[in-house]
Formats: sequence, C-alpha cells, structure tokens
Amino acid sequence: MISCRHCDVLTILLVAIAALPHAPTRQRIVPLRTIAVFSAQSPDNRWSGPITFADGAAAYTLSLEPDLDHGHHPITVELTLRRVDDKTDDSNLLDPTGKLHGLQPYDFAADDLAEGPQKSAFGRVRKVSLKNLGLVIRITVLKAIVSPIPGGHHQLDGLELQIEADNSNP
Repeated sequence: MISCRHCDVLTILLVAIAALPHAPTRQRIVPLRTIAVFSAQSPDNRWSGPITFADGAAAYTLSLEPDLDHGHHPITVELTLRRVDDKTDDSNLLDPTGKLHGLQPYDFAADDLAEGPQKSAFGRVRKVSLKNLGLVIRITVLKAIVSPIPGGHHQLDGLELQIEADNSNP
C-alpha cells in the first residue's frame, strides 16, 4: 500500500513533469519536386509554387524574385521561401538569421553563372538546410542563360531550376 507521503511525492513529480517546456512539434511537409523557371522576356510573370503540410494545409511559398540593376537588367534571381500568410517584403526563410550578406546558395547571379552552373560559386547542385523549420531544400541549376551588358557584367536572360523540398528527418 502507498503511504500519503508517497502520494505527495508522486503528485509533486507529476506536476513538475507537466510544467516542463515541451519541444514544439514541427509539422511535416509533403515532399516537393518541381521545376522553377525565370525569363527576362516576361519578368512580371514570376514563378511561385506552394509547399503543403502533410494534412494538406498550405505551409510555405517558394518563389523566384529578380533583382534589377539601374538599367533594369536582371542581374540576380533569388529563390525565396516564405510562410503562406507572409507578405512579399517579409524576410526570406532561406536566410533564417536575416543577416547573411553576399552570394548565397539560393542566389543566382548572372556574373557567377557566366561560365556555366558547374563553374559557379556553389556549383550546379546546392543544398540549404533549415534546422529551425525541419526542412531541406535541394536546388539543381538545369539551365542558366546569360548575356553581356555594359560595364563588363552580365544579365540573366533565363534560369531553370529543379527544386526539391523535404523534411530534414523523413
């Protein structure tokens, strides 16, 4: 038989366990494999694609966003990941710190791609691990078309990417 003293200890232990912070449960996504295309001929026709949770609810939006120079040449295209309810000027979740500068694996700069994707700073295949979201994004540059512009630089005329998104621990 359990004494009252043991009941008190057991009660205190159960209350203490219940009060412990619980690790947040990350919702799992449906693995995604898609092709994303950018064309300088139709810069207003921007590519975007949804990532959904396993329960079918919309989770995130991937999109390609061009960066234009002063002459309106697309010099870089950035792959962005945002929560579905975020605005287009909210931070890119591929940069969870919001502090990264310089060329990143999700940036596709014309000057960097001028000698082909395989010779670019991050190569043809790039990977972004987002531990805070429990996601891994794998990007393969299928095609990059660049042309010279004044000043010895290049513009991005076309870009085709294969994008795969999956849970980091499937």
